[in-house]
Amino acid sequence: CRTMTAPELSVVIPTHDVAPWVDECLRSVLGQEGVRLEVVVVDDGSRDGTPDIVAAFRDPRVRLVAAGQSGGGPARNQGVALARGEYLAFADGDDVVPPGAYGALLASLRTSGSDMAVGNFVRFPDGDGPEPRPGSDVPVTRHVTEARTGVTVADEPGLVRNRACWNRVFRRAFWDAHGIRFENSRRSNDIVAMARATVAARTDLVPDVVYRYRQRFGNGSMTTFGATPEAQLVYLEQERLCAPLLTGAGDRVRTVYSGMLLRSYLWNAVRIALGDPGPGATDDELRERLAEPLADILARLSPVTFASLPRARRQVFAHAASGDLAAAREALRRGISPTRLDRGRDAVERAARRAARSTARALVRARRLVLSP
Repeated sequence: CRTMTAPELSVVIPTHDVAPWVDECLRSVLGQEGVRLEVVVVDDGSRDGTPDIVAAFRDPRVRLVAAGQSGGGPARNQGVALARGEYLAFADGDDVVPPGAYGALLASLRTSGSDMAVGNFVRFPDGDGPEPRPGSDVPVTRHVTEARTGVTVADEPGLVRNRACWNRVFRRAFWDAHGIRFENSRRSNDIVAMARATVAARTDLVPDVVYRYRQRFGNGSMTTFGATPEAQLVYLEQERLCAPLLTGAGDRVRTVYSGMLLRSYLWNAVRIALGDPGPGATDDELRERLAEPLADILARLSPVTFASLPRARRQVFAHAASGDLAAAREALRRGISPTRLDRGRDAVERAARRAARSTARALVRARRLVLSP
């Protein structure tokens, strides 16, 4: 149970073979000034000395436990169950939390009484260190452009575009009340939990950079795995769980979510999945894992947004969802290298859409003139 001496903030960190980076990560978390915190490290079977590095801190704020179940999602759930703080945060063992990050997020929540506070983050390549090199241009992912409090997803549908768990702080009572849990998935195990939180929460927006995400390449890194067909099929399983949550949150949210998937996330997943499946994989297996979840997701998205896509992209989605992989690959090839006929058809469609939008705007203006006194 929580006592008067319980920490204000619990930071849950799952680890797996992150020995080269976990010291830097822990120092960045423990160095957060003005925050009474604990760190719950759940080690998921590391074989590179990661637990020894964590144990060497000998800091009473750090608690190291062995994961009871393999996987980052279960490790986070286990850490939440052990956490004692009024607030929750998550970090990965190879990333960095900038100075003052948790203080800024907590300050907003203490004042507003909201359920969740979200900030901006940067990605940096491994080897750059905790701060950008002098003269380097590290892009900030600015989901948050101005400070706001108590925002709902109905107020700001763009909240659905940010589904990472580590650039935010949650009120623990909110987390428990909504039964939020991470999925046991090799990739994207946080997007369902974050979709559920985003739909339910009153959210504070904090324009500070509150997290630095390390991009690692090579065997075992999530960045490398994410570029494989297998990773995209795993992602589709998770997106299939997100779709009813986000498309059911109102028309504006559905429209933003549909655009995000059809123009980016879902498109990239299908494009990569249709590539080289790797040794031992067959089209029958791909068809089984791709067609059904894709068809389910597409059925929930905005038909208006789908109709606005280039013709080749619509064909790729439609053929892949029906299981006709040969036709989907041909449509993908033509989308990448369109023929003169393809370009002509696309031009006609674009002109028709522009004309329809112009007509709609004209009708709105005419209606306003008729109704004006």
